[in-house]
This record gives sequence, C-alpha cells and structure tokens, in this order.
Amino acid sequence: MLTLGTWQLQRLEWKQGIIEELDNQYNSSKLPLYNHESIVQEHSHGSKIIVGHVRGQLIFSKKMFFGPKTKNKEVGYNVIVPLKFIPISSENYILVNLGWISEQEIEEYKTINRTRVRRIKGILREPDWNKFTPNNSPENEVWTKINISEIAQVKNLHNISPYMLYATEKINNARPLHQKWYPRNKHKQYAIFWFSMAFIFLGFFVLYARSEKKKLS
Repeated sequence: MLTLGTWQLQRLEWKQGIIEELDNQYNSSKLPLYNHESIVQEHSHGSKIIVGHVRGQLIFSKKMFFGPKTKNKEVGYNVIVPLKFIPISSENYILVNLGWISEQEIEEYKTINRTRVRRIKGILREPDWNKFTPNNSPENEVWTKINISEIAQVKNLHNISPYMLYATEKINNARPLHQKWYPRNKHKQYAIFWFSMAFIFLGFFVLYARSEKKKLS
C-alpha cells in the first residue's frame, strides 16, 4: 500500500508537468500550425495533448452527430466533421469536433454540405470513452463512440490522424466543448487513500500484536 501511494505521488508529479505544459500552450500568443506529418510525429513521441491550428477542407458531406449529450439540461449532439489537410491531393485527414448543437438544430445542420478551406484552432488529443459507451451503428447513422479507426473505415478516410481536434472557436453555430481542457488529475486523492489504508492496517496490526502479547503473559 505504501508502494502504491508512492507510485501515485510519482504519477501526480508527471500529471502536473503535463498540465503546466498545457497552460504554457494556452497562454502562448503564437500557436503552431500542425499538418498530418507533425501530428503523427508528436503522437510517436508520446505527446498526450497539444494545442494549435490545423488547416484544410471541412468535408461536411461526411459529418456525424454523436450523442445524445445533455448541456444545461437540453438534449443535443456533438458535430464531428472530417478535415482534409492542405495540400488536398495528399488525402490526409483529421476528425474535428466542432462542438455541441441542440436537437432542434440537427435538421438545419444536416443541410450543410459545402466543402470549405479554413484554419481552425483547437486542442489535439485522443478521444476517450468508457466500457459502458454503446457501440456505433453506422448503418443507422447512430454514433456514440469516437473510434477513429472505425470511423475512418466507414467514411473511407485515408491516412487519418491519431488525434482528434476539439475546436475552441465557434463554427456554424456549434458551441465548442472546451476553451481549455486538462486531463483528469486525482492522483493526490489516490495517494492519500493508499497511505491512509497502510496506517489503518498498521494500527490494526499493533492492536492485534498487543492482544496476543497479553494472552501470552
């Protein structure tokens, strides 16, 4: 238990380093422009989250609505649109989470099919889900789990980025999910738990040892 507590303290230091680096990026006046190759390189170096811009064509004809997701007690969906990197001939893609729209806005959003070239600022990271997230049903256009490889296969997206871009600016009335995002950091609480459990069991052992000593005497 002491070992587990010490390990959580090490994890805490590591996670705080990630958060500090993210804050430096959020506060930077000049964020980098990433392309497919530089994102793959960051991923191969073990970067979990990076902040910057991407530039390319938003392919609205391949948009998807993930959900339902509630926001302020209102039901809605996250709009995810593939972006084809510049140059267009490269056939390199990244998924862009434009943000949340209400259920009433879906029909209007479905009519958007134009292809635009634009520069988008956002947070680049791997999407996550838990074991309770239902599987996708692409044949019914039901999307619940942001599985990049599955989406790439269904939507015929070649050379797709291992990260998804979470836009931090408003695009076509979709509300960005985050202006800033940080990984979960509960390692301090976990460390306190394991150290507390170690001392509790030590206390029980001391009481047991004393009772056994009295019996022998």
